[in-house]
Amino acid sequence: MASIPETSHLEMAINLSAKQIWQNLFVEDFIKIVESFGIDHSKLIAEVTESVLIQDITDATEKLTKLKQYGVSISLDDFGTGYSSLNYLRSLPIDEIKIDKSFINDITKDKQALLMVKSIIDLAKNFDMSLVSEGVEEREQLTLLKELGVSTYQGYYFSKPVPVEEMSALLLNNMER
Repeated sequence: MASIPETSHLEMAINLSAKQIWQNLFVEDFIKIVESFGIDHSKLIAEVTESVLIQDITDATEKLTKLKQYGVSISLDDFGTGYSSLNYLRSLPIDEIKIDKSFINDITKDKQALLMVKSIIDLAKNFDMSLVSEGVEEREQLTLLKELGVSTYQGYYFSKPVPVEEMSALLLNNMER
C-alpha cells in the first residue's frame, strides 16, 4: 500500500469477525501484526458488522475504542440490516457507516429504497460520520448517489475482487489516465 508513493493516500479496510474480536488478546495481537509489517495504522479501517456486536456490546465497545485510540478508524458494515443499528451509532466509537448493498440494489427503481438511503445519508451527516455505499453495480446508481452527496463507493461497477498483483496494475493504469 505505502510502497508506491502514488498510492500512499489509500486506506485499507479489514473485515473483523466475531471470532477474532472475542479473543482475549485481540487488540494486542492486532497492534503487534500492524507494527510487525510496518503498516501505517492511520490508513486502516476496521470493519465490524452488527452481528459481531450483539453478543457483548460492552466488550466490543472497549476493544473498538482501544483500536480507535491506536489510530484505526472503525466502520459499521452492512448498516441497516440488523436490529439495533441506531443504538450502535450512539454508543460505539464508529467513524464510518457502510450502506448495505440491499438498499442500493433498487435505489433507481424503488422509492422506498431511495428514502431509506436518503435517511442513512442524513444519519451519517448528523453523527458526523463518513459514509460508504456498498454494492454499486450500475452507472445510474453511482450518478444518483453522487447527487445525494455520497462520495465513497465500492462495488462491481468499479471492479470485481482481484488478486493483489492485478489490483496494483489497475491502480497504476487508473493513475495514468
